[in-house]
Parts: sequence; structure tokens; C-alpha cells
Amino acid sequence: TSARWVETDRVGSATVLTVREPHLREAHASELTPELIATARLTGGRLVLDLAAVRAFCCAWINLMIRADEECRKFGGRLSLLNLAPELQRAPELQVKAGFSVDYPLAAGTLLVNGDVFHTEEY
Repeated sequence: TSARWVETDRVGSATVLTVREPHLREAHASELTPELIATARLTGGRLVLDLAAVRAFCCAWINLMIRADEECRKFGGRLSLLNLAPELQRAPELQVKAGFSVDYPLAAGTLLVNGDVFHTEEY
């Protein structure tokens, strides 16, 4: 991606965007919106956000994730959130506004993406 705080990788047929910024603000959401929506379209809706480094995000990020999930669904996929911190999973704004698929690494060398298991040697 063009954002220095996001890395892009492929795992099987999915694209994984790894966010390295711990505090996601409105400016980050604005910067990434066009790219995230385009990536959702290009991947046929198989898009993963790896949020392991994230400790806080604003409502603009929740709205961005909802919009990206809507784009993914248009193509038969779904946005998956990987490694979302437990305290963020319990955030009322996230639970009320979105019913995201929250996926976690299964074991060394595997990754669950929208119910499919991929081997991470490709990652």
C-alpha cells in the first residue's frame, strides 16, 4: 500500500493488510479508505485486516471496516479481522455496528481466513 504503516501480503487467494500503527485516527482512515475499497474489489472480497499492533481506533475506522465489508460482500467475500485485541472486540461500537468475522492464527504455519485454512509459508 502507499501508507507506510500498512503492509500488504497474499495468503492463498486472500489479501492481508497488516496495520503497524497502534492508535488509528481519522486521518489514518481517510488515507487508507480508497486503497482498502479498491483492494476489496480486486481480491473478489477476500480481504483480511491484521490488527495485532492496534490498541485503539476511532469511529472513522469502524465505519471504514463496515464499508470495506460491504464491498467484500458484493463480490461474495467478507472482511476478516485478524488478531483483534480482546479489549477492542468488546468495544460496544464494534459489536453494535458490525458483525465481522474475527479470525485468529490456528497453529504455527496456518491461518484461518473466512473459514478457509491457508498455509502461511506463502505469507
